[in-house]
Amino acid sequence: MILAAPIAGLIAGLLGLAIVVLLYLLKLRRRPVAVSTTMLWRRAVRDMEGNVPWQAARPSVLMLLHLLVVGLIAIAIARPSIGSTASDQRIVIVIDTSASMNAIVSADGSTRLDRARERAEELVRRFDRSSGSPELIVYRVGAGVRLVAGPTRESRRVLRAINSIEPSDEPGDLASVFDQIRATMQSVDQAVGASDAEQDSPRSTRVFVLTDGGAGDLPDTVEGSPIEVIALDPSPVVNAGLIALSAERDRTTPTLCRVFVRVQSTDPEPSGMIVRVLDSGEELARGAIAFDAEGIQTQSTTLEFTLDQGAELEVVIDHPDAMDADNRAWVRLPDPNPVRVVVVADGAAHPILLDVLSAIAGREPAVIGADEPIPAWAELVVFDGVLGPDQTDIPSIAFGPSGDNSGIEEVVSWKRSHPVLRDVAMGLVAFDSPRSLVGEEVLASSDEKSVMIEHASRGVRHFDVAFDLDRSNWPVQVGFTIFLANAVEYLVPGASGIGVVTRTDELLPMVGVQEIPTPEGSAMVGVSLLDASESLAGVSAGVGTEIRERAGAISRSVDIDRPVWRWFVVAALALMTIEWLLHAARVRI
Repeated sequence: MILAAPIAGLIAGLLGLAIVVLLYLLKLRRRPVAVSTTMLWRRAVRDMEGNVPWQAARPSVLMLLHLLVVGLIAIAIARPSIGSTASDQRIVIVIDTSASMNAIVSADGSTRLDRARERAEELVRRFDRSSGSPELIVYRVGAGVRLVAGPTRESRRVLRAINSIEPSDEPGDLASVFDQIRATMQSVDQAVGASDAEQDSPRSTRVFVLTDGGAGDLPDTVEGSPIEVIALDPSPVVNAGLIALSAERDRTTPTLCRVFVRVQSTDPEPSGMIVRVLDSGEELARGAIAFDAEGIQTQSTTLEFTLDQGAELEVVIDHPDAMDADNRAWVRLPDPNPVRVVVVADGAAHPILLDVLSAIAGREPAVIGADEPIPAWAELVVFDGVLGPDQTDIPSIAFGPSGDNSGIEEVVSWKRSHPVLRDVAMGLVAFDSPRSLVGEEVLASSDEKSVMIEHASRGVRHFDVAFDLDRSNWPVQVGFTIFLANAVEYLVPGASGIGVVTRTDELLPMVGVQEIPTPEGSAMVGVSLLDASESLAGVSAGVGTEIRERAGAISRSVDIDRPVWRWFVVAALALMTIEWLLHAARVRI
């Protein structure tokens, strides 16, 4: 049993005990009755002492009942509750800090994250009032998982850590936290395994997740412990936000720029808004988006303008709503100057290679012989069938030369998650006599060899391909063009004329233009949210639906302990009734 106010109960008990004892010490124990004489009574003197105050109280059934009533009332004042012993519990609190938790949900400007902090502090305090301090672990989850506090039994430290949790504009991924919870629980259990083995009862774990349901659905249990979801105002709010943004320069007219924008709205009524493109506060273009239907929907628009220099473009929608982080986003548009590419070949370069590079770079590449020096103005070097130098300060892509006559081979595996191989299919790529490659990161392999690697020299990235293009079917496949476009953009960012968008899950957790360190010093970068799930702001649309359903059932029974003080009050009233009946029976004539 847990006492929520033990000091108050102790004070009430002591005062009640003092009053009962004092009343019994001062109580007149004999009724005055007129008699003829007491001289013949052998114990007359002793009987007369019954009316003298400050005599030792004699035990009686009524006195016992009075003391029991005082004790029951004192316990009721101490606010007892029934729950498991906290000292054998592990309490894991997971706080969702994704962008939708910053949605304003009340007139005073408080957010869901504010309520999450308050509820987490309440959980810690209620467990701390138990007979023993539980083991506390607190995580915050945005795009990644961060341990905020614990494992510890010091509730004050945990409360300070919870209060220090800052908001973020990251997309949420609640499911990712549970692998870390399992690892933490297993490491702690191994560290204290000997002492736990000596306990009569195993340690229980309770996992509380405080979320609005916008960061994905959750498993039912973790390490056998049920996950208890506390929903933080998951009621729908009106919100509109940018969920997709891209920009690029025209291939034939590099000063002509196009910005593609997609906006999502949860407004239950038809609505409209203005989309603007700004460069250092100056408006370059604007357009209107209308939402004719009700409920959750998306609309897209493309804005065109001319710009003869690189810029950090800001895209803004004029729509005040519950979330501000998704009302603006940024894209870095590169300079219109084409990339200067040099192809090194022993004789004529591969014609398809030259055509693809011309389309990507915006100008024809310069072709030089294998024995000629690489020009200092080159921004990218492509080696076609020749070996390049071991170290160079210019990014490069090397194709071949092939090795000994080892026969025809095929690509059997490739790293699809790497940026240069994204959307590149290599399952049908065949080649003759590849040479052996050894590098930091293998990107593609045949049955016997690594056929594509990435390596770095003095901070400059390079790609090596083990076969000659003239001895492969890769140039005639679509994947070759996609690979070159990805590689040029990867090695020389902005070379393709496509704008670069930085999201909150990539670099910095907050939306806005911020300064970041670079090899040259520092640079100002615009960080954007651009996440459809977060822009829903907790509105049920297949995102987090299961969480909201579970939270509706769990939040009603999430109480840590069950108060039982009312039962003590009822017991005290019952004893007082019994005492009254006994007293009435004694004084009845």
